[in-house]
Amino acid sequence: MNNGNTVEITDTLQQKNVVKAGYGQKDVFDLQFPHYNKFIDYVKNRSDKDGVLVAGTYLQYFLDNQHNIKLDGMLDRFREQNSDGNMCKSYQRLRNNNLKYLVIDPNIGTVVMGEGNESLFNRFFAKRDPVTGKIQDDGAISNLVKLRKAGYINLFSTNNL
Repeated sequence: MNNGNTVEITDTLQQKNVVKAGYGQKDVFDLQFPHYNKFIDYVKNRSDKDGVLVAGTYLQYFLDNQHNIKLDGMLDRFREQNSDGNMCKSYQRLRNNNLKYLVIDPNIGTVVMGEGNESLFNRFFAKRDPVTGKIQDDGAISNLVKLRKAGYINLFSTNNL
């Protein structure tokens, strides 16, 4: 049986438990990955040449168009290509690789937290001065923030700022 309970909100803004019969693939997907839907719909008709860089997420398996998807698990390749600190060149590298979309699960950073993972943490986020807290060496995420602040890229959606 594929029955379950859902919570609905009534017209009087009260919660109401309802037995739902017939959970399908879409129901299960929406329970587990609802945050993917906005992007999946947005790129449903993207051109084959428009690249999608995916890091730390299963989203690539749910895209209708499977052309030009690049995986960069911990954003190592992205960080290396943008480590010269030149935002204009960083943006041009993204364009030269036809990368139009970057999909990053911000929770992948939790993989590198803890004792013994400091260098991975620094490469992912940024190496900061322990006294002043200022960035000494940019990581992948701090490079993305700089690209956004400089107006080279746009933030489409996030569940974590």
